[in-house]
Amino acid sequence: MDSNVYKNCIQWVHHKWLGKLLRLESDGKYGIDLSDNAIGIEVKARHRTYAHQGWTLAAHQYDNFPRDNPTLELYWAFILYDLTKPIAELPFPDPHLSRRVRQREIWMQPWSFADAIPVANPKTGPYKYARPSRVIEANNYRTKKVRGGTLHLPKKTTLEERVNDILAGREIVPF
Repeated sequence: MDSNVYKNCIQWVHHKWLGKLLRLESDGKYGIDLSDNAIGIEVKARHRTYAHQGWTLAAHQYDNFPRDNPTLELYWAFILYDLTKPIAELPFPDPHLSRRVRQREIWMQPWSFADAIPVANPKTGPYKYARPSRVIEANNYRTKKVRGGTLHLPKKTTLEERVNDILAGREIVPF
C-alpha cells in the first residue's frame, strides 16, 4: 500500500476506534480530531517501528486550537501500535485494516503538556516534536486495559473520569 494512502487509512482507523471508545465525534468540526462539547483530542499515531522518531505536533495546531475552542478541555493522544502484517504487504483497499492493529497503546496528555516542547523550524513549517521519552516516561498516568488497546490517562482529569464512567457503564452527560 502506498505510504500516504496508508497514513490516511490508519489515522481513520485510530480516530474511529478512540472516538467510539471515548464517545467523541471524529468529524473534525472544531478542527480537532475528536470532540464533543466538553473535550477535544488531537490524535498523533506512530507505528512502533518508527517510535524513536516520536510524534510531530504542528505549531499552528498547538497555538490555534485553544484559541479556536475555548470551551473545550483539550488533550493530545499519542499512539504507538503494531500490525499483524508489514505495511508493504497490506492490500489496498484493506477492509481488515482495523483488525490488523495490535499492541496499541495511547498516552493521553493535557494540551499544556506541549508548553515545554520547543518549536523547531524546518522548511515544511514550525513544529514541536514530542519525544517518546518525554511522553511515555511521564509518571502521571493511570493505565486502563480496554478492548483494542491500553490507555494511559492523566490522573485526576476530566478525561480519566469520563473513561471510568464509560467502563462502569455510566451515562456520559454532554455538558
